[in-house]
Amino acid sequence: MNISRKKMTKTLATLLALVMVLMALAPVSLSVSLTNEIEVRESESMTDIQLVALPAGTPLPAIMRRGATIQLGAQDLSTGEILQDVIFTSNNPTLASVDADGLLTARAASGIVVITARSGGQVIAGATLRLSA
Repeated sequence: MNISRKKMTKTLATLLALVMVLMALAPVSLSVSLTNEIEVRESESMTDIQLVALPAGTPLPAIMRRGATIQLGAQDLSTGEILQDVIFTSNNPTLASVDADGLLTARAASGIVVITARSGGQVIAGATLRLSA
């Protein structure tokens, strides 16, 4: 098997980013779908913070179709408060991107992407998206 150096470097960088996020979070649950959808499985954070869909503050939907968008928020489970000054990032924007305002957009590609919420430079919550063909 001949793998290009560029592809191997990109794959290793993606894996490293995933490992770094997972080290900051509790175990992540993943599942596989046989449809052309992205499944969202929320991870437990080390704090009482979870990623939610706004404006209602509801948990992220179990399935998100490609091209769909969700406004992300980070909710303190102990108070129900939606936190301010949270930065959301994707470890692979070609799979699912998050803009500066926290708008998550599912893209047309296959793979796994980790969405991370940070506040004050610290990881406070995350979710794993899996795109299945």
